[in-house]
Formats: sequence, structure tokens, C-alpha cells
Amino acid sequence: YGDYSMLSTDGLWVHSFCQDNRLGGGAGPDTVFIENMTGNFFRNRQNGKFYLIGGDIDARVWEVTGLESIRTKETSLTISQADCNAAIASAKNAKSAKTAEPIQMAKIKKVEIDGKIADWNFDRSIKIDAGAGRGAKVLMGYDDKYLYAAFKVDDRSPMTNAATDPAMIFKGGDVCDIMLAADAKADPKREKPAAGDTRLSLSVIDNKPICVLYQPISNGPKMPKTFSSPTGNEVFERVQILENAKVAIQRTDTGYELEAAVPLADIGFIPAAGLKTRGDVGVLFSTDGGGRTILRAYYSNKDTAIVEDVPSEARLAPAKWTTAEVMQ
Repeated sequence: YGDYSMLSTDGLWVHSFCQDNRLGGGAGPDTVFIENMTGNFFRNRQNGKFYLIGGDIDARVWEVTGLESIRTKETSLTISQADCNAAIASAKNAKSAKTAEPIQMAKIKKVEIDGKIADWNFDRSIKIDAGAGRGAKVLMGYDDKYLYAAFKVDDRSPMTNAATDPAMIFKGGDVCDIMLAADAKADPKREKPAAGDTRLSLSVIDNKPICVLYQPISNGPKMPKTFSSPTGNEVFERVQILENAKVAIQRTDTGYELEAAVPLADIGFIPAAGLKTRGDVGVLFSTDGGGRTILRAYYSNKDTAIVEDVPSEARLAPAKWTTAEVMQ
């Protein structure tokens, strides 16, 4: 992840060079992007100065100054029994931490899909904190024909996506994601997707709103797609643009607002008050100005650090979703 760390020969951390691109901000001369495989830190024999050579697909040379100011110091450390007990208690609490609160899908009487979310009550929204001022508030709903979603996203580079292939929209930049198990009876602890486990990716192609459906095991038509890399393959029986889905986006000074209505018949989901299934919601963030996806942030699934491996990014992980409740 872009930043170089310098350690002493004793293994002590000293300093981190370059800008960590995960924190956002405009690309500068010291920005190194994800999975940078280069880097040489050395002392030039001719002038005695220290240099760092790195980059991404380019090569950059930085002079490193101030190394002569580094000092080490020894100090005593006492660990009491109370400290040990507190550490043990903290570890137990971490292991028994609760999963994310359920996602509630409320019955919708009437909503206009125009990208303006003023008619939604965000007091009951779930929140996603992606760090560095990025995040989202999300609401879910339904009626007899549609599954609804409203996203209010904080993003310095609002809703830009460079993908040209709809199936690869999760690689091109900003996306709002919905994960939902159409079959509420499927094993909630399943490691592999079951029939009807669905991902809905909402974004833009050529600046036109779009909804792409992904199902590893289709409960509808077969439109197969395999996502591959040197790490392996991820096979989907159905990857499809949902032409009848309605998606509207409004960009704001602080990000964007997105509304969507997806036909229930297209995803094979039948909501009924009191039904509990599995689901998740998330937001993918692009580089400033768009171009590619550099951050994936979800409400329940926190195992989303990978952004440079297509099968990993396409994969559905229902065991890491939370409960989705259908409300009256």
C-alpha cells in the first residue's frame, strides 16, 4: 500500500515515506499507489547522500534527509498483573464482539427515483465509515414490485467510474453495492454462495446510471461470466444489466446521493413482513478524479482490503453479511 517504512537494524520502526493513497487527497510527487512492487533505499557512494527510488509504473527519485537526527533511548517498562488482566479481558471482548446490527427494509408507500433523497428519513439509516472523511448513510425499502435503496455518500470525487465493461464496473471507481440473499432459508453461516445470493452494483457507465446483477448460482436466466487472475477463478452463472431497474444520481458539494428501484422479479426475492435473510451494503471509492477503485467499505463485511485482484473483488461472502429484516 504505497508507503515505505524504514526500520533500524534492531527492528525499530523509524519513519514512513511517501503518501498513503488510502487516505485520499490529490496525487502528488510523493504519492505511490497500491501494490507498488518497486523500491530501493540506498546511500550514494559518490556524494554520501541517501536516496529512495520508487514509484508505480514510473520511477521517481527522492533524496532522504535528516537521518543524522535519529536517536534511540532506553527506558524501563513495568507490566502489572492488573495490566495483564485488562489485556485478557480486552482480547475476550474483541473475540465476542457483536456482528453488525440488522439491516431493516421498510415498506415504502411512495418514492420518486430522482436522486433526491429528501423524501427518505435518514434518522434510521445505517452508517458506513470509510475513513478520511469518506462514508455513507444507507436506507433500504420495498413494495410489491421493487426493492429500494437510498445512499447518501461523502466523497471528494463524487460518482465517477471509468469502466467500459458493465461486468467490471467494480474495478472502475465509485459504486454503491447491495448484497442480498433471495433465499431466506439458506444456511446463514455458509462460506459459499447459495442459489439466489445476489450482488447489485449501482454506478455509471458513460455517465449514465446503471444496475448490474451478479449471481454465482442463478435463480433466473443463465448469463455466465468468469473472473480470473493468477490467484484463481470466480465463476458466476449470471452477470446481467438490469434494464428495468431505476437508478438516479445527484452529485453534491460533499459527495453524491443515489436512489435505486430494482424489480423484485429480477432478483427472485419475495419480501414479507417479519422475514429475516442475509445482506450487506457497501460503497466503493475511486481515486480522486476517478479512474480505478482504491477502497471498498461495507457495513458488515470488513474483509475488503483487496483492490488489486479481480476474483477477490467479485466474490460474494454471505457468511460475512448481517441479518436483513423485512419490516412492515
